[in-house]
Amino acid sequence: MRTLLEGRTRYASIKAAIPDITDRMLSERLRSLEVEDLVLRSVVPETPVRVEYELTKKGRELQDALREIGNWAERWIPLEDVAPSHSSDPPSKALRGNRRAKIASNN
Repeated sequence: MRTLLEGRTRYASIKAAIPDITDRMLSERLRSLEVEDLVLRSVVPETPVRVEYELTKKGRELQDALREIGNWAERWIPLEDVAPSHSSDPPSKALRGNRRAKIASNN
């Protein structure tokens, strides 16, 4: 959801933003978000076919709630519970992203 708050996004960008998620798990999560009318999936008919995802109005209205959950995680989830990132992000940004990914994967 955090990645989608930045705008229309391709599947690979979403996958890259979530450490250690499998294709199957991400596909299932995106499908369930579609069913709940939080995410819109668009197929762009070009060669090769491009699939993009974006938040619906309902999904965008979760932004404040997601920010508050992230703030709570920053305060209450110890950093040692979070695996180190393999990204090129600065350490503090990478840890926040991993911490949020960990929370999302537990839901």
